[in-house]
Amino acid sequence: MEKKSILLCDEDRAYAAALSGYLSREEDHWSVSLKTDPKDFDPDSLNLKEDYDICLLSEKFMEKVSEQKDGTENNVVALLSSRDVPDDKPSIYKFQSMDNFREKLRGYMSGGTKKAVLGGTKLLAVYPPVQTELTLPFTLLLSLVYAKQEKTVLLDMEENSILSTLIPEPIEMSLTDYLYLSGNSVGKGSSIEDCLIKYDDLYILPPVKNPTEISFISENEWSGLLEDIRNAKFTRAILLFDRMHRGFPDMVTQCESIILPGKQDAFYRYSKGGAERFFESYGLSSRVKEVFLPDSLGGLPDSDYKMEELVRGKLNKWMKENWN
Repeated sequence: MEKKSILLCDEDRAYAAALSGYLSREEDHWSVSLKTDPKDFDPDSLNLKEDYDICLLSEKFMEKVSEQKDGTENNVVALLSSRDVPDDKPSIYKFQSMDNFREKLRGYMSGGTKKAVLGGTKLLAVYPPVQTELTLPFTLLLSLVYAKQEKTVLLDMEENSILSTLIPEPIEMSLTDYLYLSGNSVGKGSSIEDCLIKYDDLYILPPVKNPTEISFISENEWSGLLEDIRNAKFTRAILLFDRMHRGFPDMVTQCESIILPGKQDAFYRYSKGGAERFFESYGLSSRVKEVFLPDSLGGLPDSDYKMEELVRGKLNKWMKENWN
């Protein structure tokens, strides 16, 4: 495997040495170069974009890079000593679990840094700390709102989704069908759009057919899927999770916002703590928005549990009154 080159710049020599040793020890295909004196750091004399896959810079080093006007900062991640995370720049909080630090860095190493900075497809995550009957209907209605404004795709990553019950379009392909085709020589040349279904203006990549399949999808496959979505020129992608699967950290660090749907009850309040600690450890708390959904759909017969009924029903009315 080709080594990845990391430039680590921090004036705290003890911290920089410890972090460099940890990263080199835990990831044997990463090569780490150190700089600890901001006075000796001259971005004009270093080819940051060509010589390094990623540059981790503390605040004093970041000040020098921010003065550059040639796009040098495109593979730079801010190494923060506080949790005040800038929304528009990739960053990692220094003083967190090293396992969490490494996982977030791995997400950036797979390409998340440039994608987050340079724009392209805007990503929005929906993750319910507690499963409710309204999570998927809410996400579908939310996606339809965006689809009226821009080219939008919904990626349903639930392990046991009821998508086929809600929408009338026949579902032949699934998320894992597409991953198989895209990773198999037989399916090379297949477009992700060949595996999507369309409801009104919204494109949807259907969920797995077998609930156990989601556990076997690798981080590289999740990363490749997002890249395929970007290559298909979608303006926005809605990512619906119901669990923190293997690719979750990388995917959510690339999202501009993360919605936590739930209900205003004690069970939700106690259950959301783990999710909040996770997002805080990745410096994502500022991107998280809680959305308290109605208590239920209210008197909807089983036979009418269809999207057409939901669009005319209580949840859609609630969204028009509460969502902006």
